[in-house]
Amino acid sequence: MGRVLSARAGTWALPTDQQFSVDPEATLLISEFELDRLLETHDAGVAPGQVTAGYRWYAQYGCLTLSHGQRAEHDEIARRTAYKDRLGLTLEYDVKALRARALPFDALPPAGQAAGQQVATPQHALF
Repeated sequence: MGRVLSARAGTWALPTDQQFSVDPEATLLISEFELDRLLETHDAGVAPGQVTAGYRWYAQYGCLTLSHGQRAEHDEIARRTAYKDRLGLTLEYDVKALRARALPFDALPPAGQAAGQQVATPQHALF
């Protein structure tokens, strides 16, 4: 788990298989030996910088196996979530303050405008 795929990007070398799965034995061991601590952690709330801590914790203990094609996607989501967490924009935040920080569409560079036009629609849904 501590090994990284790329020193430049720091992508974790998580276990992969044909599809995403949760290891039932690892899950049982966690529930047997870590449940009280997990409940205490949950009740304490999420501290800034800790939004992805649960995901990292379960991955570290071998509970999760990603599909071969999901590793980069999971890494991208975790990085984006960690970035938003550092800005205080993951759980509860002031929408007015967020809008005040946003740029109007016309002020975005061409690449940003192109990305903004890729809107999720039912025709483009993954499921």
